[in-house]
Amino acid sequence: MLGALLPFSLLLLLLLLLLPPGGSAQTFPQDLVPRSTVGLAATASYPCFRGLRGDRLSAQLGLGIQRMLSLNHSLLLAARDHIYSFDLGQDPRTLYPTRHLTWESRGRENCAMRGRRQDECHNYIRVLVPRDAGTLLACGTNAFSPLCRFYQVSSLAQEGEELSGQARCPFDAKQSIVALFVDGSLYSATVADFQASDSVIYRSLSPGRQPLRSLKYSSRWLQ
Repeated sequence: MLGALLPFSLLLLLLLLLLPPGGSAQTFPQDLVPRSTVGLAATASYPCFRGLRGDRLSAQLGLGIQRMLSLNHSLLLAARDHIYSFDLGQDPRTLYPTRHLTWESRGRENCAMRGRRQDECHNYIRVLVPRDAGTLLACGTNAFSPLCRFYQVSSLAQEGEELSGQARCPFDAKQSIVALFVDGSLYSATVADFQASDSVIYRSLSPGRQPLRSLKYSSRWLQ
């Protein structure tokens, strides 16, 4: 079991801090009001990246961007079936990736046979985190069969073999995921099964240590 229960006194203090002076429970905070908005017509004067040349799917469905990461003077975008790398020093009027990789799912037909829509049966890259200065971990839904890969930051070339993405990446692009490396270990929080019934906090890829996870199917841990 990961972690320990909070002492009763600390738990009571946290509950008191969540309550307003009147004693009634507050609603969940709303999104902040934007400082300014720009109408759709006004965006025509801004450079816009709509996908790789000849990529009809992105032109039809949109890029499907899942994650953004600024690293080593580059902006990395994890999207549907692609990772794009933009040089932050390039001319902003020519908004096009300096490098990209394509990672499509080989199981799209099986995914569709299980009753999923065609647009769901892609590889939505939901995890994009640096392991160190030179290596990225990317994990995708892979048509509801998650997979992970390591890539070189400088070239986006794959390193090593594919890894299972279970408990490291959700099955569905609409499901939540938080992942980061701490002291050489990957910590992830997501769902670990196809039905999204097993929420998990998972430690893995630890040198010399076995994987560790929170209790299975326990709503007292995560909901």
